[in-house]
Amino acid sequence: MKNNICTLLVIAALFLFTFQTGCSSTKTTGAASSNEEITQAINSDQWIFEPLTVMPQSGRSRNADPGYDVRCGKDTLLVYLPYIGRSYSGAGVNNTKGPLDFKTTDFSYSKEKGKKDEWLVTIQPKDNMDVQTLSFTLFDNGSASLSVNMKNRSPISFSGRIKPKK
Repeated sequence: MKNNICTLLVIAALFLFTFQTGCSSTKTTGAASSNEEITQAINSDQWIFEPLTVMPQSGRSRNADPGYDVRCGKDTLLVYLPYIGRSYSGAGVNNTKGPLDFKTTDFSYSKEKGKKDEWLVTIQPKDNMDVQTLSFTLFDNGSASLSVNMKNRSPISFSGRIKPKK
């Protein structure tokens, strides 16, 4: 009888400990950007897109590994994104880098205000043989999406977040 009571007490203590730690709040390590900071970054064309999900044209969507991003500045575009998709007519056969791993200073940039808190940004690199357009939809709450159209490869999309470039 005493053994059963001790066992029940141990189980109850473990349950309470698990419940308490599961319900406690945790602090975030990085400070999130405010809507105003994100709006200012979009207006000044100084922002970073970080993908969270990769969505190829065919196949299943996947979580993006950390470290990938697009860094947009007034005069430089730095793209480092994963590519999952189909290649047509020997695109990039001798290239050691991925099709979405490039830096350019020769690009056209158009931005228009969409609905309430949305911006539509289209970037066309002029010196890249693979990428036709990068079409971003940016929101002041930090969420964003990207669609990439390519010349000799299937298109790919990303969803993620945007933050100010510092």
